[in-house]
Amino acid sequence: MRKGFKMSSEQVPHLISASTWGGALMATAGALSLSEWLAVVGAACAVVGLVINVFHKRFLRRVAEQELKLRKRELDLKYGVGAE
Repeated sequence: MRKGFKMSSEQVPHLISASTWGGALMATAGALSLSEWLAVVGAACAVVGLVINVFHKRFLRRVAEQELKLRKRELDLKYGVGAE
């Protein structure tokens, strides 16, 4: 060990856990071929695209509803409908 480097007994389990996860990640990365990685990345991009589209459509629907309410209010004020 280096001079001045001390590892407490509390840090050892975290180091072991991190190295285990790192090894598992490397084993997984090495087990998949390039075409399999492309399939995984493609599926992830499809899911992200779906989520973005859902939230964007929801936002557009809210904007359209607000615009419709505003136009209705303007027409009511212009033609006196609902002022009674």
